[in-house]
Amino acid sequence: MHSDLHKKLDQLLRDREGLVFDWATNNCWHLAADWVLACTGQDLLGPHRNVGSLRGALKAIEEFGQMDEVVTQVLGEPINPNFAAYGDLVLVPSSEGRGVGGSLGVCLGPSVVSPGDEGLLRVPLSSAVKAWRVPK
Repeated sequence: MHSDLHKKLDQLLRDREGLVFDWATNNCWHLAADWVLACTGQDLLGPHRNVGSLRGALKAIEEFGQMDEVVTQVLGEPINPNFAAYGDLVLVPSSEGRGVGGSLGVCLGPSVVSPGDEGLLRVPLSSAVKAWRVPK
């Protein structure tokens, strides 16, 4: 990965380190979309950036498509998560049971990071069910 993109991801994560999960401002879609936007100029969320609540998220999914479908439309077919590299997007089962089909995160090598109730949540890459290459 180019060092400037590595710095961008580091900065993106530093900016979110102390932020708790919030449907309106800091959910897994926000982190994934902001990272893809920084790398590609494409916004995964478009008009659905401000869902505001679980109900809003479910409505956006109904209108916009499941998370994995939307990511695939922008980044192409998923790859085996075992081959995810630093900076790729990853889908993991949602440990918080938020009811939206999983949580998107960014691969940090052996772990995946996404927003959690007490700041950034890190889970093992081995828990991932899908992954997508992010053009870097």
